[in-house]
Amino acid sequence: MNLRIAICDDEAKALTKESRLIQELLDEKNVSYKIDTYKSAEELLSSQALYDILFLDVEMGDLNGIDVAEKLLESKDDTFIFFITNYSIYSDRASDIRAHRYLSKPVDRDRLSTGIDSALKKLSDVTKVITATGKETKKRYKIPIASIIFIENTGRHTKIYLTTRPACFYTYSIKSAAH
Repeated sequence: MNLRIAICDDEAKALTKESRLIQELLDEKNVSYKIDTYKSAEELLSSQALYDILFLDVEMGDLNGIDVAEKLLESKDDTFIFFITNYSIYSDRASDIRAHRYLSKPVDRDRLSTGIDSALKKLSDVTKVITATGKETKKRYKIPIASIIFIENTGRHTKIYLTTRPACFYTYSIKSAAH
């Protein structure tokens, strides 16, 4: 897995320290990655890149890091978001958008490492799929196991209930394929 990661902080020293610490932890975990750093929320939003993990400062000039996360989640809703900030007053709002972690500055290495481990485990679960052949179209679809709520056998066919839309997917054959 080659992770795409963005770090956005308007404080140059904090951005450098966070980037270095994240790189050290990922190297220790033998994870392949590409990190892009941004000095402003506007710069990150204009990049159009899609990321697996975002590390965002909350207070950044005109744009709030939580607002930025909401906008970025519109394009890729399975992104793991780490907020790194000096302000605890935003933690409730961060929880509302499904923040993976809310970390205080300066970042505690152990807490960050635990958060990264958790995100990596969940990301690896997302890459496990089953292959299903559609009842109507006869096309083969790869369905991430993490998006399945439950599977129901209805005799000759199978219904797969998903967390995404459409909420139900009909198939006539399923094969397991772990990646």
